[in-house]
Amino acid sequence: MASTTTADTVRLRPWRSGDVDELARAAAHFSPNALAARFGAASTTIPDWYRAHIVEARARGRWNACVAHSGGHIVGWAEYGLDADPGHADIAALVGDRYRGNGLGTRLIKHVAALARSVGVHVLHAQIRVDNHAARKALYAAFPNLRQTELQDGQWHYAVDLPRAPNRPGPIGRGRPDDVTPAPRPPSSSRSRRGTRRGVDASS
Repeated sequence: MASTTTADTVRLRPWRSGDVDELARAAAHFSPNALAARFGAASTTIPDWYRAHIVEARARGRWNACVAHSGGHIVGWAEYGLDADPGHADIAALVGDRYRGNGLGTRLIKHVAALARSVGVHVLHAQIRVDNHAARKALYAAFPNLRQTELQDGQWHYAVDLPRAPNRPGPIGRGRPDDVTPAPRPPSSSRSRRGTRRGVDASS
């Protein structure tokens, strides 16, 4: 697994225990609108309750994620959280504003789906705000067999069936071409019961 990154690359890697602390410093990569789409309320920070949730759920083996890392910072991630039925999981993603539009969100979603499948998940669920067209595009790109299940409270609810055969996810961040993405250059001028907590905000 790659141990270093540069400002010119974005690498995907599995979630590490120290990432929950790094999230507290990652908010600068996400606009207030992106954070609101992901967490259901306007914010300029990654909420404390969310980081506490990660610690608790991961300790019980009910949560995992794939991280996009660039220049020593988390610039995006996709996660799954097991439902009451361990064959089902909610997925969500968030990609930094400057890192959108090059397929990063779709790749993160595919990787986290593989992680979920490896622990026996065979149905994934996602909720996306109706005005979040980029997130919908990323989800459809990741899952051609995506099913739209309902529209409730301003969110589309989706489900996707995964193959039931166990399959360990491929290596992440080991230099495979589809795991290394050029980072964007700076501007030249310088479901009903699942609620909004697991909304998706990722671009394709």
